[in-house]
Amino acid sequence: GSAVDINSVTMANGSSLIANSTFSGNVTYTRNLATTNWYLVSSPVIGQDIDTFAAAEGLLASGSNINNMGLASYDNTSSAWSYYQSGASGTGAFASASGRSIKLAAAGDISFTGTMAVDNVNHAITNGYNLVGNPYPSYIAANTGADSSNNILTVNTSILSEATLWFWNQATNTYDAINQASSSM
Repeated sequence: GSAVDINSVTMANGSSLIANSTFSGNVTYTRNLATTNWYLVSSPVIGQDIDTFAAAEGLLASGSNINNMGLASYDNTSSAWSYYQSGASGTGAFASASGRSIKLAAAGDISFTGTMAVDNVNHAITNGYNLVGNPYPSYIAANTGADSSNNILTVNTSILSEATLWFWNQATNTYDAINQASSSM
């Protein structure tokens, strides 16, 4: 309930950190990608540079186009993936709540380092499919549960054309639909 000042926090795969007040210092959030399948991720911190991330991971898969790397954003305008290019520079930081697809050449860990968002994060959505991710290093309720008035679907019902979230399931290579009729998440 009070301010926390730290130098840094390192978070292991599957951990969660919730700040009830101000929070300063760097957070390094590690996530394990257990296969070489495609995953959908977003940076759970503010300020992670994309070029630094790509260089540090060093394990991004190569595409059929030799310059395409296994990191991409979805472009609703062209209904296509926009792949990170080998040797890119000046790309900038991951935008909060902006989802990306990622594929590694070998299974392993990826890490995001930056500061932690403690305020609401707004992310513009457009018609069509939107790849939106969790901008926090903590859990966000997706549907009904103990506090159904404070889940992402209920809070955003008025701006959604369909109150459904589609989660990529890399194990089955399909999307899992979650809506208000789904079991609690």
